[in-house]
Amino acid sequence: QVSFGSNLGHFLLAVGAPHHEMAEVEQEEQIVEKNEADKEEQLVQWLNSQQLNRHVDKLMDMNGEVGLQSLEDLLELADDDLQRIGESVNMNMIERKRFMRAVQSLRSPQVQASLFGAPIATASQKPGQAGVEDQQAVEKELSPDELDAAIAKEAGDNDQYEVVRKEVIIRKAPNGEAAIVATLEE
Repeated sequence: QVSFGSNLGHFLLAVGAPHHEMAEVEQEEQIVEKNEADKEEQLVQWLNSQQLNRHVDKLMDMNGEVGLQSLEDLLELADDDLQRIGESVNMNMIERKRFMRAVQSLRSPQVQASLFGAPIATASQKPGQAGVEDQQAVEKELSPDELDAAIAKEAGDNDQYEVVRKEVIIRKAPNGEAAIVATLEE
């Protein structure tokens, strides 16, 4: 959504627009400003929850090297961008790794749905396209029972999926003696 700021209000006043139109514009501007403030607060809370609170000012400084304004900004960055950001704000190695893991978890469709109401396309994917990292993050977040349920939901009529530690065994039937169709390893 584009915000014209107070310039649009001045323009409407100059061209003699009715007061109700100016009031609507002012109300819309206030909503946009509140949404931007909410996004910034959400980013601050998220950074604090990742134990990165000492870097908040540098990460959000609009005159600085990074200039983050929202969690969505993080989703637009590639992994090498995140690495450079960590270095530019003087994160130590553990903080950089924590930062990278945390942003990768943000790429999970489930996390995005809970934070934003719907998944957001990341820098490496087109809208509606889940990346490998997203799928791996989802698998790591799900309990074994939830993962089994998700796999069963996607399974074909004849395929049986069995998760054994870091390996998924795909069989033609639900019993352990059925022929193995394929295996997937982490």
